[in-house]
Amino acid sequence: MKTLKAVLVFLSFIIFLVAASLGHILVTLVKPSRRRHLINSLSCFLIRTLQKILGMRVSVKGHKEALKKNGNFIISRHVSYTDGLVLGGLIPAMLLSKSEIKNWPLIGLVVMISGTVFVDRRQKNKIPKCLEDMVRLLREKINVVVFPEGTSTDGTVIKPFQTVFFRVPIGAQSSIVPVTISYKSLNGEGITPANKNDIYWYGQISFFKHLWNLFRFRFFDVEVTIHDKIPVGSYGDNSLDRKKLSQKCFNVICEAAGIQPEISKEIEQENGDFVLFARKSTS
Repeated sequence: MKTLKAVLVFLSFIIFLVAASLGHILVTLVKPSRRRHLINSLSCFLIRTLQKILGMRVSVKGHKEALKKNGNFIISRHVSYTDGLVLGGLIPAMLLSKSEIKNWPLIGLVVMISGTVFVDRRQKNKIPKCLEDMVRLLREKINVVVFPEGTSTDGTVIKPFQTVFFRVPIGAQSSIVPVTISYKSLNGEGITPANKNDIYWYGQISFFKHLWNLFRFRFFDVEVTIHDKIPVGSYGDNSLDRKKLSQKCFNVICEAAGIQPEISKEIEQENGDFVLFARKSTS
């Protein structure tokens, strides 16, 4: 089963690269303004194909109407690379990802062709350009997915949100849609501390080793809860308002996950355009 899934994933990537390249050429010649929308739709189709290959069964509840119109800034906590597959297959959207992925064999090429926006947090002088790209996407009515923790975790904590990302919805005047992703079962067996790392990936082992292990499961169930939109009209693009907005989103995500933040010490540390909050979370 593992080998078959790996072959199918590889073939899906090749077909996507060919289709995206041809589509890019055609749309550029006929209607260049629709290029991003075409790539966005092709990427969504690829992700839905990968969901079927992996046996990812996604159910959606909550405020589904929040995603009927495009141009949303969608946020979620982050526990695995599969989070991107869950949300990317839900609706056509551009994802924000760490720049290191560009160097991954084949996968890096696929995510670059798909229009993924990359951020290199080690080079802070390039972050404004990344933010501008996302603002432009939202204004073009393209959905943008961001994991504001900036990294994945083992699911027992929700790390503080990086407020710099909230310049994007404020700049584009786009509503924020908080989303909760809950992994429910593997091969019909509920997710427990003993098996959660078969899905959760936060750097505990190499990406390819984790993915290869995931191939051995016939299916896994995921529940997506869409929360109320958070309007941004009353927030300005300044440090204090970004802090307030990120904190509001953080609280929504924590409450939905059943995690109660415990403030052991209130610290604000300015680092460029980042405001970091010292918080501990317990389940």
